[in-house]
Amino acid sequence: MGIYNLDHLFAPRTIGLIGHFDCRSCKEQVVYRNLRDSRVGRTLLINMSGCDNPDCPFTAGGQCYPAIAAVPDAIDLLIASLPLSEIPALLDDCRHARVKNIVIARGGLAVEDEQYEQLITNAAQRQNIRLLGFNSFGLIVPGRQFNTSFFETAPDDGKIALISQSGAVISSILDMAREKKVGFSHVVSLGSLVDVDFGDMIDYLGWEYNVRCILLYIENLKNVKKFLSACRSVARVKPIVAVKGGKTALSQAIIKKHTGRFAGEDRVYDTALRRAGIIRVESISDLLAAGVALVPQAVLAGEQLGIITNSGGVGVMAVDNLASRQVQIHSLSAALGDRMREYIAPYSGTLNPVCIASDADNQRFIKVIRLCLESREFDTLMVIMVLSGFLQPEKIIAAVRCLAEECRVKMLYILLGNREVYARRVAELENRGTSIHFSVEEATNSYYYGMRYYAKLNKVVVVPPRFNRELTYHHDEVRELIAARLGEARQLLSETESKQILQLYELPVNPTDIVKTLPAALAAGDHFGYPVVLKNNDPVYYHKSDSGGVILNIHNRGTLKRAWMKMLAVFGEPGADGFTVQPLVEPVHYELTMGAGTDREFGPYLFLGMGGLMSRVVRDEAVILPPLNRFLARKLIEKTALPRCRQLRPFTMEVLEEILVRLSQLVVDFPEIYELHVDPLVISNNQFRIVDAKIVLKDRGVISPNHLATTPYPNQYEFTESLRDGTEVLIRPIKPEDAEAHYAMIDSFSHQTRYNRFFSHEKHIGDAQMVRFTQIDYDREIAIVAKIRQGERELSIGTNRLVYYPHNDEYEFAIVVADDWQNSGVGSLLMDKLLVIARDRQIKRIYGLVLMNNLQMMKFIKKFGFRVVEYEEDVARIQLVLD
Repeated sequence: MGIYNLDHLFAPRTIGLIGHFDCRSCKEQVVYRNLRDSRVGRTLLINMSGCDNPDCPFTAGGQCYPAIAAVPDAIDLLIASLPLSEIPALLDDCRHARVKNIVIARGGLAVEDEQYEQLITNAAQRQNIRLLGFNSFGLIVPGRQFNTSFFETAPDDGKIALISQSGAVISSILDMAREKKVGFSHVVSLGSLVDVDFGDMIDYLGWEYNVRCILLYIENLKNVKKFLSACRSVARVKPIVAVKGGKTALSQAIIKKHTGRFAGEDRVYDTALRRAGIIRVESISDLLAAGVALVPQAVLAGEQLGIITNSGGVGVMAVDNLASRQVQIHSLSAALGDRMREYIAPYSGTLNPVCIASDADNQRFIKVIRLCLESREFDTLMVIMVLSGFLQPEKIIAAVRCLAEECRVKMLYILLGNREVYARRVAELENRGTSIHFSVEEATNSYYYGMRYYAKLNKVVVVPPRFNRELTYHHDEVRELIAARLGEARQLLSETESKQILQLYELPVNPTDIVKTLPAALAAGDHFGYPVVLKNNDPVYYHKSDSGGVILNIHNRGTLKRAWMKMLAVFGEPGADGFTVQPLVEPVHYELTMGAGTDREFGPYLFLGMGGLMSRVVRDEAVILPPLNRFLARKLIEKTALPRCRQLRPFTMEVLEEILVRLSQLVVDFPEIYELHVDPLVISNNQFRIVDAKIVLKDRGVISPNHLATTPYPNQYEFTESLRDGTEVLIRPIKPEDAEAHYAMIDSFSHQTRYNRFFSHEKHIGDAQMVRFTQIDYDREIAIVAKIRQGERELSIGTNRLVYYPHNDEYEFAIVVADDWQNSGVGSLLMDKLLVIARDRQIKRIYGLVLMNNLQMMKFIKKFGFRVVEYEEDVARIQLVLD
């Protein structure tokens, strides 16, 4: 249900605490006191055991009811401290009490509780009641003194949102945060994710104005597609940091016991989190440290760090701390070293850190900082001051602030000594470009995590290159082959069947003949030319080399006859699948292993690594989630040892990228492919050959693309139409590779067209904004582009997009047509097709914003049934209700 009712969860007007309570001390008393002290609404107690004691710590100063049916008001948030067996009956009463959200504080204690969990979930869904739990203490919003937990001391107010499945982990983090005086905007205990989950929380909290950073403790996920989609959307505007529990088989078994669901492979989680733009850390102490570092962190402008210090020893500490994080520090240029010579220590030279004398005064610091800024050699300057009576940090900061802003350099100041004096003045000294720290570790953490976030964003804004040709696939033939095999008991395909499927997707398969007699084998050897390889094709012998099912280096007919007899001695006469003869690929420069597997949570993933003897030396197998484009395929390759190997013996990287893209498309198209192993893919003289392959089929009852964690390009929304003058136009979903053509289209806009679309005359569109236009999340939005051909060029002449805003649960459209193609009919086609897609996705309502003086647009949208529903100054809000 997305973020439905979550406003009432975080800001309830009426809160109910229900359970069987007595006057003895228990944690529910703490919960009740916390609720009564909140500033969000009034709290009611529902004691199903009843209580006549006037001095009861529960009822003192509050209202108490014997049952939920007796409560006269609607309840926005109900905290249920009841056995699971009693909650189905409670949900029947909740219908009459108009309950919107329930926190289920307890979890299953016995095997029979599993049946109640499903009953509770189903009943809540029928009544549109949101469930937080099981095993959840609810939430804490310190700024509103709203605390549904049993923690008697709530955390301080802050800018960090903490979301965790484990209440114990939250307790540990809050203890550490209290010591470090770190505050939180929201703390949410999700429990076992029965309803409200990570995706819902990220969608809701990601757009809260007072949340600057989101911290996650994850054991498993309920809806990976929603989670990844929400993270991709939010991570572009604020950092998300995560710890993932469950790296080993034992810890994964424990997660299954207490959450009721399996956790996926850790390496698949790693690539999924990276794909979603999440910074992954290894411990909860690192999680908190990252949050502290990133809350005040303006996005860094680059990776060039300069360090200025009046203490050589402290400078060494800073360098060592950064080196332990694999942060490289570059030397100064000789020219900058010469300009600073009279202001720095004689030994400093072109060293970075720049060391000025311990008796440096304000003016000396200011001069050195200005020289470093004017050199334009740095994106960030870390200024370390060991304070003394003649240093005044506030004057130094003020003197260089304007120049730092002009040069777009981030300033990190470390003030050592007199912390008490300056800690009270941090707010007046800091701004988006200036951070103040009181320890080397704190500052280096800030830089390190800021750099990681910068790197995430920087990777996102890279415009992927185009393939130099369109890829074709023989989808229908593969569908027939798979359908024929799924009806059989055998789901492991033979080598030749596996290769046939790969060949139909135009992957470079080594030619292979099936033979069942010696004459046929000899004929195949003559056909291919020697040397050849003889193999047993029976899929029962999964690992042919281990069972003697592969004989290499057959150089003539006589050797092939002896190999045939040896194979018969081991396996007997060839079975239904026969033996195979294929050319021996030589020389072998590289052996690679690649393929696909299926994760319990994320579904299909692709892997690539070194094969053969190299795999025993270099364990470099990397994984990634499909679908892949060329850019993502290159990223997968870069995670392996191949880029280093390529320096010794080059090969064409683009060919390997295409192979991975084709393999990805095969896995995307066919959910029945449960496992796929290519071992090896051989590179010989820059020629690629798949020497052996195995495919395992499994009918999981899903259709493409529902088996994927990330929605692929929706090619079902491609339309070929004609404009009024007969020009053929292709209308299709936008792709990352469209960025270049999109730049050209926007550059062609007149001032009026630009203003009508962007409400601004600003001509330049930056890479980050272009990425938002072209690298869209097909799960939650759609953008279609109109393309025509002019000679050898493909032009974009218009676009229409539908953007989802989860916080408001609304879809906004925005259409624009290039000036030269206005009144050609392309605008009507773009709107027609967008409405087709909206109806296909069962979207009920869309809106748009139009300038009141854009009379042509106002006339255009009326043809499609839009009506004006609201005015704000010179902008009209228009809306269409879809049937």
